[in-house]
Amino acid sequence: MKKLILTIWVVAVGLAAQAQSNELSFSQNGNGNQASTVFQKGTGNTGSIAVAGNNNSVYFTQQGTANQGTLSTTGNGNAATVYTYGNGSEVTITQIGDNNTGYAGSYGDNSQSNLTQKGDNNRGSASSSGDNSQSIVAQTGNSNLGYASSYYGNSQSSVAQTGDNNRGYASSYSGSQSSLTQIGNTNIGLAYSQYGSQSSLTQTGDNNNGYASSYYGSQISITQTGDNNNGYASSYYDGSENLVSLTQRGNTNTARLLQWGGSHNTASVLQEGNSNTLTGLESSSTYYSNYAIQQGDSNVMSVTQNGDGNLLHFGQTGNGNSATIMQGPLN
Repeated sequence: MKKLILTIWVVAVGLAAQAQSNELSFSQNGNGNQASTVFQKGTGNTGSIAVAGNNNSVYFTQQGTANQGTLSTTGNGNAATVYTYGNGSEVTITQIGDNNTGYAGSYGDNSQSNLTQKGDNNRGSASSSGDNSQSIVAQTGNSNLGYASSYYGNSQSSVAQTGDNNRGYASSYSGSQSSLTQIGNTNIGLAYSQYGSQSSLTQTGDNNNGYASSYYGSQISITQTGDNNNGYASSYYDGSENLVSLTQRGNTNTARLLQWGGSHNTASVLQEGNSNTLTGLESSSTYYSNYAIQQGDSNVMSVTQNGDGNLLHFGQTGNGNSATIMQGPLN
């Protein structure tokens, strides 16, 4: 009886949608599936829902004009939500596997939000808002957690994870770009950008921890290749031309870079080898440049710069080297 009521209700919604020049295609195959809400409001909206398997639940709603929404879930115990609001938005959810949860929402003109999950026990969310914004999440593997969000203007945000037990986050605001890519297992990554800035994080291998953050107009990039690497890079306020880049190749490397205040700041760290440690700090420089390179194994470097007009180019090649550098403000 429950199936019959659901069928009549969907047909009624389809007739109402047709009167408003909306199109809706709906199909369910299996047992225990639920479509709690299927809703269209506006004109020129196109929706497609396809559910195959058992005990799946879907939520689908469209409001506005000329929006496109596609929801496809195949497997058992999956939950999916598609929400489009505005004009000319596109949202697509594809889930293949069991016990996956996906959300995709798009708000505003020409924005896109895509979510693809293949595997089991994955959790994904994609959201975009504003003109020409884009948010894409693609996860392949099991027990992955991915989040992508972009707001306003021409901002983009993308998360791609391949492997198992990965934790990824990418977010961009006000015309900026943010991208996170993790290939391997048990990686933790965060990429965040704001106010026209760019932030990118790429990790290849297992058990890597990476963090990238930028606020006002700065650029951040972290690349880690290998296993058990820890990278941290952050740039904060009043730095419209900040640039921070961190690259680690090998295993068990640790690097930390922090910038805040000032402008025209540049910092770059490259570590090639294993078990290297580098810590950098810059707080209030106006014409700041920092290049630190360590090649080999078990090298340790600490760099601190405060003030205006500081410049540092430093490198260590070999094994077991240690260096501590500090520069104060210029008077």
